Amino acid sequence: MVHVRSKNDLVEAVEAGADCIEHIFQPETPESLREAEDAADLMAKHGVFWCPTLTTYEQISSAGSIPYLERLLEDGIITAAEMTATRANPFYHQGFPRVSAGEALARLDYGTKTLRLFADRGVRIVAGSDVAIAMSRPGALLRELQLFVQAGLDAAAVIRSATVNAADRLGLPTEGSDFRAGAVADAILVNANPLASIDALVRSRHIVKVFKAGVPVDRV
Repeated sequence: MVHVRSKNDLVEAVEAGADCIEHIFQPETPESLREAEDAADLMAKHGVFWCPTLTTYEQISSAGSIPYLERLLEDGIITAAEMTATRANPFYHQGFPRVSAGEALARLDYGTKTLRLFADRGVRIVAGSDVAIAMSRPGALLRELQLFVQAGLDAAAVIRSATVNAADRLGLPTEGSDFRAGAVADAILVNANPLASIDALVRSRHIVKVFKAGVPVDRV
C-alpha cells in the first residue's frame, strides 16, 4: 500500500508494483476527469486496489468546525458525548499540518466526483478511514461507507468494499464475507435491509445481534 498526494505519485507507485493506493490524489485540473480516467485505467490494468479515505479529507476540510461535528451527530456517526469530548480535544481544532483545508476540500470533491468512475473502470474499492480524530475507529469507517453512497456507489458495492475487497487486499480468508457452510461466522443481524439503505449498517439502532465465530456477543 502506498500513500499518494499527486497523480505522479500514483503512477510511480503502480509502475513500481504497489498493490493498493491510499488516498485520492490532488488533481492538477479539478474540472477535468482525464486524470482520474488515466489513473483508473492504469490501476485496473495492474489489478491495484484503491482506498480513497474520503472521510479523512472531509474532516481536514472542516477545519475543526462545530457544524461538521453536528452533521456527524445527525448522521449517527458520533454520540452527543463523543461530540462533547471531540470539541474539548485541542488536536481537533489545530488542523492538519501537511494538508490545508483548501487542498483537503479539493481532494474530497474530486474523490467524490470520480469514485464511481474508478469502480466502473474495474478498480476494486476498499473502505478505509485513516482514523480521523473526530470519530472512533469504527465510526470513521462507517462514515466512509456513507460517503461512498453519496459518491454514487450502490449499497452492494459499498458493502463489498468493507468486506470481500478489504479481506482480499489484506490477504485474509474471505470466508468471513459470505454465508455458507464452513464460513467464518463473524456477522451482525440487522432489522433493516442494507441494500435499500446503508443506514441499516451504520446506525446502531438497527443492530439486533453481533456474532463472533458464531457466538453471540454481549453488547452491554
